[in-house]
Formats: sequence, C-alpha cells, structure tokens
Amino acid sequence: MNPGSIPNAEEVRKQVTPKKIHCPVCDSKMIEREGKNGKFYGCSRFPSCRGTKKL
Repeated sequence: MNPGSIPNAEEVRKQVTPKKIHCPVCDSKMIEREGKNGKFYGCSRFPSCRGTKKL
C-alpha cells in the first residue's frame, strides 16, 4: 500500500455525495453552515425554523 495515495478526509468528502439530511424540527432540507463554534447543519428554513445538527 502506498501511503501517499491514501486520501485525506477533505478529499473524500468532495468525492462522495452525502445523503439528504432533514431537519429534526420541521423535516426540511439541512444546509452546511459555519458559525462561531465551527461547522454544523442548519435548517434551510432559517430563521423561521432553528433546527440544527452536528456535522
């Protein structure tokens, strides 16, 4: 195995299509966002819905 050919997490994330994540509050689509504490998923209906999930 060639250690130089092992992809890092960022490369894998760019190549893989993520599953659809739904808001735990209103079941709408979640969007990746970045806040003061780092990245997270936030509801696409923000500000009317404030549902979040950890990334």
